Amino acid sequence: MAASQREQALSLLAAANNHGDLAVKLSSLKQAKDILLSADLSLLSDELFPYLVELQSCHEALVRKTLVEVVEEISLKAMEYSQLLMQVLLTLLTDPDSVVARQAIVAGTHIFCEVLDALAFQFHRHGIVERWLEEIWSWMIRFKDSVFQVALEARSVGPRLLAIKFLETCVLLFMPDNDSRGHATEVARSAQMFNISWLSGGHPVLDSIALQSEANRSLFILFDLLRSPSLLPGSITISIINSNVQGQSDGHGMELLMSAPASSRQFLIAYLLRGFGSIAMQFISFKLFSHSFAVYTYIHTYIQPLYCDKTSCKFNLINL
Repeated sequence: MAASQREQALSLLAAANNHGDLAVKLSSLKQAKDILLSADLSLLSDELFPYLVELQSCHEALVRKTLVEVVEEISLKAMEYSQLLMQVLLTLLTDPDSVVARQAIVAGTHIFCEVLDALAFQFHRHGIVERWLEEIWSWMIRFKDSVFQVALEARSVGPRLLAIKFLETCVLLFMPDNDSRGHATEVARSAQMFNISWLSGGHPVLDSIALQSEANRSLFILFDLLRSPSLLPGSITISIINSNVQGQSDGHGMELLMSAPASSRQFLIAYLLRGFGSIAMQFISFKLFSHSFAVYTYIHTYIQPLYCDKTSCKFNLINL
């Protein structure tokens, strides 16, 4: 049976890589995926996965996008054998086609959350973390760092928006005493599972202090992006405001800000007030009065009520 699956998969992957017809390439790739998902990958992954990796260089964007989807499905179902596939995500994060890059960020975020859960659960249940899981986590750290760069540098709006959502996910996952479980964002469908309090007894791979530092880094990147709104398309500014202030449409707003430790929360709120004030004034300088009023509304509705010092960072509609 394994030999038959091997031959079928090899034939289909060869067609996906070499056939000139796009429909045949896509159909072959999807059929190969179905075989791989039903096969014993302990016997086949080392031989067959390199053919999947080759497809990241395919000139057809739709094939590259489908490849990312295949990598996600295989990785979530058979994580132990997916190390070789992780390089596909890293490569396609910066794909010139924004649809492919967006799919890589979405898929990578799902895998990131799943690997994080697996690390915590494996140690909690068995007292060990297997080497293969440590190695995949090292890939996830590289993925995280690469997505951070996309948030800061990408020219395409679509990938940058999803990179910002990934920053939000990191804050929600890594801040202590968060109440975000069950309120996953669009890209963080597994984020509700992990809670950093699970690491209170120590962990051989995950350092809770380092993760909290990473959350703070993510939060300040979001705030710093807001300080230069003239460099950001309007949709990105709105996305950052929603991430930092309003939250998702399910009503669980302010999660990012309120998940910060009490000792630093007031500083962050004051920092955010100053940042939004600067944004409002820059919008006015560009005669974008409706944008400025929207920012003013955010300030007074969501942020200023949280700030203890009611005099030092107060904004007035007349001044705006």
